[in-house]
Amino acid sequence: AVQAWQRQQGAALAKATTEVLAPQYQRWLKDLSASVARVEFPALKLDYTTLFPNLQAFQADVWKPVLPSLQLVQDVQREQFAKVIAAARRAVEAALPPNWRDENISLPKNLEVLLLDEGLPLAWVPPAAVVARLFSAACASDRRRIIGARWKMITRACIDELDKLQDPSVKRHARFAERAADALLSGSHEASQALSANLLDSILRAEFSATDRKSITSRHARLNMEDYPLRVAIVLGGIWGAHGEFWPDKGDKIPRTYSRHGSAHGVSPRQYSRINAVLALMHVVSLLRLIEV
Repeated sequence: AVQAWQRQQGAALAKATTEVLAPQYQRWLKDLSASVARVEFPALKLDYTTLFPNLQAFQADVWKPVLPSLQLVQDVQREQFAKVIAAARRAVEAALPPNWRDENISLPKNLEVLLLDEGLPLAWVPPAAVVARLFSAACASDRRRIIGARWKMITRACIDELDKLQDPSVKRHARFAERAADALLSGSHEASQALSANLLDSILRAEFSATDRKSITSRHARLNMEDYPLRVAIVLGGIWGAHGEFWPDKGDKIPRTYSRHGSAHGVSPRQYSRINAVLALMHVVSLLRLIEV
């Protein structure tokens, strides 16, 4: 009984002590936390040169045996990077037409416009100097003036490209292209244009299936240049652009720019011009060079 009473008294005393001291203890902790928060510790400043007087020498000793290996790795990486760059350059050059490989040529952002909308032949001919001017020209009329001013240079470049053809099946077309070039240089641009326009149609029929020929010349759907390798897209894109619709029986005006259908169904001074004769010949030469490659 005595022990039970002592336990009861002890529990009561502990409870009373807790109820009295607990609030004071909590206030003491709060005041202590506030005091600590106000304490400002100065920034730690260490003089490493004093602590480690031989630090630079130590670093030099550590790196000295490693540097030759690092230099070797750097040299190997530089050599490998140079090979990668050279391979990339060769790949780009292989994708581009030969007459585009000139440091003065900057590829235009509107290349698709030049090909699909203006119908310009740009692969293998004209020469690189003319390509650079065409790419930097401000508008379509300026590009036609550039071709007109350099028609002899371009025609001779066409003859040079025709001379490079070796495949007998391609050379049978080239003979007629050479005659078209000769007629152009002799001043008979109408005869030259008529021959080139019909020759282009003959080559397309001889070298392409009906399905492929339709995709190259039909205007029912715009030619998707991304469906072809770059060289092929450049040649076929220009040919597609030269096959714009022309319906004389619907009252369509004869086009002034080169048009395959205009050449066939709209014989007139408006369609038959020296500039258009040059463009017609260029299309033939570009296609023949593409076929043989």
